[in-house]
Amino acid sequence: MLKHTEDLHERLKEIIACEEKGDCKVRIDLPHSTFYKMQDGSYGGNGVYFNKKSSTRFSLKDKSKGVIYLALTPHTALKEFFQDEEVIARQDFEQNCMAELTATRSLTVFDVSALALQLKIPVGDLMGPKEPVYPFTQLLAQVLSPYADGMIYLSRHTGKTCIVLWSDSVDGGGCLDTTSVTSLNNYSHNGKSAKQILKSELAILVA
Repeated sequence: MLKHTEDLHERLKEIIACEEKGDCKVRIDLPHSTFYKMQDGSYGGNGVYFNKKSSTRFSLKDKSKGVIYLALTPHTALKEFFQDEEVIARQDFEQNCMAELTATRSLTVFDVSALALQLKIPVGDLMGPKEPVYPFTQLLAQVLSPYADGMIYLSRHTGKTCIVLWSDSVDGGGCLDTTSVTSLNNYSHNGKSAKQILKSELAILVA
């Protein structure tokens, strides 16, 4: 992997120049659709929070911008939140909430799969365990952040689409609106309750 900021900056400049000439494409505009995000409470009905203290896969190494993670389906949002849990406590089921969000403007993101090819890095290497991957992916996010709103990638848990967005404002500068925030015990999607989604699609039970 490219381990130094200078190396990444230079390679990214080459890739963006390639894109501007029409010889490759590493950035896309997000579809105008509903985004899903799990959170540990209702927070007064607010689902938008860009966390500068985050030390996750695609948070910025220097913490200059906050991060928010979204999914295009509720079941991916649930799996990303509960991950390897097989049974969740009733109290957690009642307290944790599903937020539904929409974009207020066009959002441009790097496609991780396309970018990895240009960086000559197997995309699976970017989605590996926390160590030793996070130091590189956080540096990558830091270098990419001036050139796009975030990244789109596939969940290592479900193989479905996930999105990470960056902002120097905790509210994202108004780029997202909260449509709803609903506790899991009251949440449903396409006629399925959260409990049914957890059991039938994710093999997670509620105690």
